[in-house]
Amino acid sequence: MGEIEVQLTDDQADELLRAACMENEDAWVEQFGKILKKDGAVETPVLNYLQEQVCDAIRWCRENEYPCRIIILKPRQKGSSTVTTACLYHMLQRRQSNGLIIGGEFSQTDNLWKITRRYSDYDKMKWPHERPRITNERGAFGNGSILEKETAQDSEAGRSGTFHFVLATEIGRWRDTPARNSAEILTGVMACVPDLPDTAVVLESTAQGPAGVFYDRWNDADDWEHVQTLAKGEWKGRWIRIFAPWYAFEDAKDNLTAVEVEDLRRSLTPTERELLADYKCVDKSGNEHTITISHISWRRKILESECDGDETKFDREFPTTSQHAFRASARTRFSRDGLDWQRTHATAQKPIYGIPELSESGKLVNFRQSSLEEAIVHCFERPREGYYYLVSADLMTGQSQVGGKDPDCHSVLVWRKGFFDRDRGWIPPSMVARLKPECRWDIDVLAEWTYRLAHWYGKCLLVSEINCDRGFVELIRAKGDIPIYQREIFNHVNQKRSKAFGWHTSSSTRLQIEETMARSVRGYGEEGGGVHLNCLHLVSECETFCVNDKGKAEALRGAHDDDVMSAGIGLCVIEQATRYRNRYDDIPLPRDLKKIENRRKRGIATGHLGRRGFY
Repeated sequence: MGEIEVQLTDDQADELLRAACMENEDAWVEQFGKILKKDGAVETPVLNYLQEQVCDAIRWCRENEYPCRIIILKPRQKGSSTVTTACLYHMLQRRQSNGLIIGGEFSQTDNLWKITRRYSDYDKMKWPHERPRITNERGAFGNGSILEKETAQDSEAGRSGTFHFVLATEIGRWRDTPARNSAEILTGVMACVPDLPDTAVVLESTAQGPAGVFYDRWNDADDWEHVQTLAKGEWKGRWIRIFAPWYAFEDAKDNLTAVEVEDLRRSLTPTERELLADYKCVDKSGNEHTITISHISWRRKILESECDGDETKFDREFPTTSQHAFRASARTRFSRDGLDWQRTHATAQKPIYGIPELSESGKLVNFRQSSLEEAIVHCFERPREGYYYLVSADLMTGQSQVGGKDPDCHSVLVWRKGFFDRDRGWIPPSMVARLKPECRWDIDVLAEWTYRLAHWYGKCLLVSEINCDRGFVELIRAKGDIPIYQREIFNHVNQKRSKAFGWHTSSSTRLQIEETMARSVRGYGEEGGGVHLNCLHLVSECETFCVNDKGKAEALRGAHDDDVMSAGIGLCVIEQATRYRNRYDDIPLPRDLKKIENRRKRGIATGHLGRRGFY
């Protein structure tokens, strides 16, 4: 049976187009949206890979009755703000709602405000109400919708309103001050959005280092590629993250002749060969995007003209993966390749969780396995006969110094010394156990659990930073049996050397910690070198330990370095680790045998039995 051709009048076709544009953000943008091009021309856009993902995610949430919560890692000049403002404008036109644009600076907010206002000025679609009026300060729509703007410089931004679409731009660059916390401002703004279907919060930002509010929210979100494969009701998450690699855009490749392709192929660098072999993505139409020689040619030109030949700068502006973007936006102190290896290795570890418990006699520590929530210790390798261990401790500052929203923590780690095995070869030093991360116990509680942990690993050496000791070392010494690291100091008064308990961190010893950690992370796979960090929390702190503008290595804003310092201290003195020897507790006799034993002892004492207990 042949197909029936339906003839539509112009009015019917216009009405179908209008209905499609009413329901679909992408249809409206490609029919009625107007953007300002780099050459000053105003034209209707054709959505790219990133922009299609944003429109699809918003529509998917609406159709599946989820509150829409999206976080976008922006590549450079690829239209993220163009499409997010279009989606905001579309909702305000589609139904009565309140919208908010908020940026870290006035210039960021005004830039998005101008884009939205341009959509309104050039919109030729026949909406069922009057044209909106958007001034420099406020937008009013014919259906009752309202558009407002704020900046994160106001600690009370947006708190007085109720919004149905919030567009927050460059949240990775929002600045904290003593009177203003960017994470709190963002949380307060988002609290003004009802947790209902057909509401949206869109966070967009370029990468600003692997730390902070944007990085944390990015890691807590689910990939759009995964979410869109789920049926209604299957997704149990809250945030969707959207990312587009540089090679997915049509303008990121050159037109080459066959000769140019062959010349480029012969001159490929190891990095370029890796790019050609390892990366791909698929768009909504099923088209697979891969890196070709044409992309490599474009990349070389951009490296030379815009990135000064710096591949790190290219990864920051035109990331291949989100990991590339976050790493490249901060100068990490430790080798990126080494950190990648440590993260892969740590991800494969399966720690056991438990509580070190003292026996009745107090002479033995037993490890009772527990749930993660109950656990005191995360163990990656149980103590073994003949291995050498030590405990390193970096203590948080005093309570008067931790009044911030995210104070530092105690870090207590157990290290096993590296060794050569006849069958396996070199086994690097390894972090084999730790007190649970983000520990902020009082000093007496910390001392008790540290004592038990050191006891379990054969009463091994304890190396504790002394700068913020607050009686920690003396509490350990009072319990006895645990050897304490002693540093050598020089007394300038009597010109003699003496010993003092604990590791003292100064400018010189801090450099020693940094260099030891850097050498260990960089030396993975080397005979006699390397380290197994094992713990993802420790690896994450190493990733956020970066060099600032003044050349000093420190934790990024919103991150910590307690584990880094503790690990460095442990590795600096790993050669002094003490040997583990298994110690068994006395097993009590049953009651009946105990009575016989007591009678035997009395018989020996009174002379009724021989000295050996025989008649």
